[in-house]
Amino acid sequence: RFSSFVQMRGSIPSFWSQDISKMVPKPAIMIDRSDPYAEIPAKHFNNLMRRYGSPIMIVNLVKKREKKK
Repeated sequence: RFSSFVQMRGSIPSFWSQDISKMVPKPAIMIDRSDPYAEIPAKHFNNLMRRYGSPIMIVNLVKKREKKK
């Protein structure tokens, strides 16, 4: 028997932007919500399924809030 494990790491598969015209140390992230069916993430995960099969496990490492200073 054989088994394998593939680990991928990267950004959230979505469109986003930041307004850099203002002098702010950390400009707010603006997410484009014009895609009601989440087409970009769906394409990403469909591609993973074609390449590697199932199961696909996802770990959310996105910070919910800043550290207190």
